[in-house]
Amino acid sequence: AETDPRTDDGNPPAAPTTVVATHAGDTSVITFQASSSADTVGYRLYRSVNHGPYQRVSKVVIAGDEAKFTDSVNGGNLYGYYVTAVDVAGNESVPSKAAYTDGTSVDLSSLPPDGGQKTAPPDSKPGDGKNNEGTGGSETGTGSEPNKEHNAGSGSTGKEDQTPVKTPPAAPTGLSAKSTGGGVELNWKDNASKEKVKEYTVYYSEKENGKFEKIGTVANATQFKYYAVSYDGYYKVSATNEFGESKPSAAVKFKK
Repeated sequence: AETDPRTDDGNPPAAPTTVVATHAGDTSVITFQASSSADTVGYRLYRSVNHGPYQRVSKVVIAGDEAKFTDSVNGGNLYGYYVTAVDVAGNESVPSKAAYTDGTSVDLSSLPPDGGQKTAPPDSKPGDGKNNEGTGGSETGTGSEPNKEHNAGSGSTGKEDQTPVKTPPAAPTGLSAKSTGGGVELNWKDNASKEKVKEYTVYYSEKENGKFEKIGTVANATQFKYYAVSYDGYYKVSATNEFGESKPSAAVKFKK
């Protein structure tokens, strides 16, 4: 059996550069400059339709092959693409800049490779403030005041009872929203550790009293970024542990 001569350098690979997306008929062509990391083994492609959330496309380009993807699409939509590099150890780079089929581009370097959700850094704990910088001056709308009825002990510190609960978590509090690079960034307070929250779910509605649709989940973090054609509206967040999902937070209004 052959042995791959490339060895892991211990770091994620550098992101690809110079991503260009062109569109003709029902086909998009995405070209890019290969990663500068010597241990890169391949590349992944992520797609956004009409500025919606990015999702991974089930295609790969092997390192050393032509740095190009082709994607079959609906000619009536606007498509955005970014590319990531993967190294011999399976580490994935941060996203390249996103290139759109209308010739524009957006820097999405703050997004992780999963296309829209940002998790806490490995050396930080959820809700310790490291992933909540810059929330001052955000649009707070109707969700700026904590929901006191469902927030006993939520996100607090000190001598609170640390006995694990055996019920769904309290509703998250402190939800805020601000504009970020063609989308909206949501931040909220971490639930009490005794609630053992596994993930937070984000919901969106154009109207305060309209139907809220699930737009994503995030684990080990209290921040979520959402990119779409229209993202003005109302957002809520719920928390989930092994006993179920909490009631939603108070809604926060966002208008760019």
